[in-house]
Amino acid sequence: GLCLYNHLKLITNIYIDGFNLYYRALKDTPFRWLDLRKLAETLFPQDAIHSIRYFTARLDSRPSNPGQAQRQLIYLRALATLPSLDIYYGVFRSGVKRRPLAEPVPGLPAHVLVRDDLDLRITLVNPDAKNTSPNDLAKAATYVKRLWKSHLRQSQLADTLTDPIGVITKPEGW
Repeated sequence: GLCLYNHLKLITNIYIDGFNLYYRALKDTPFRWLDLRKLAETLFPQDAIHSIRYFTARLDSRPSNPGQAQRQLIYLRALATLPSLDIYYGVFRSGVKRRPLAEPVPGLPAHVLVRDDLDLRITLVNPDAKNTSPNDLAKAATYVKRLWKSHLRQSQLADTLTDPIGVITKPEGW
């Protein structure tokens, strides 16, 4: 007889903390012009990447680093050319580590994780090659992976891209 195998890929959504990724893996490296879709496909080659959500806050210009805000805008414009990638803007706050649920249920914990509530697989990708993942974060995940320089090297954007506004060029020194 004839046997057919239906190989279904795991549908995967990617959530990225932009500041954590930048300061723990990209700052002062030649890998800052990072293609987040390629990175997701490199980290999860067996999965079907459905959507990528990139969370960041806009930087202010600072006298100590005057081009920083402009480079960020160029990079965000480059990211906007990637399919199924959405950018979410927040406000950077130092010292705030946990937030309670918007509508807590009396008698239940005021904080929960997606894995607990939706019974989904959560893979934590640690961007810090020098330090292990925070213990409570690692315990909350189903799996923990390490982000290596080889992943970053394989996941670079083209030096120039285009969008409806025009050409986007990789910043000098990136």
